[in-house]
Amino acid sequence: MMTILILGSILSVTMIANTIILNNLSMNIVQVGATKAFFASESGVERGLWEIRKDAFDFTLPIPCDTVTNKKIRFETSGCDTIGDLYILTGNNSKFSLEYKMEVIDATTTITSFGTYGDTARNTQIEY
Repeated sequence: MMTILILGSILSVTMIANTIILNNLSMNIVQVGATKAFFASESGVERGLWEIRKDAFDFTLPIPCDTVTNKKIRFETSGCDTIGDLYILTGNNSKFSLEYKMEVIDATTTITSFGTYGDTARNTQIEY
């Protein structure tokens, strides 16, 4: 009887430890995806700022590339497009797309970058 009680206790402790370890592993996998999506979003902002600096993209287009118009920036044509994730980062297969909106009243421009990796999405926004 004592043996069954000891074995039952060991089994219970082992099952609890197993549950904790599996939960931590799944959280680590989600964290890796979130980090890759965040860095893809950051890459999008850096690409937008680089395009502004080299004057290769006209960020004063009359039609904004934003959520309201459901359009994203397409650098190759200096325009907007309705395609979702336009740019794929070859290093880890993460993606990003950019939206911009220019406010006429206070002359601020907002660039929002949406980074995705697998099922995880993160975004970064800058204003100037």
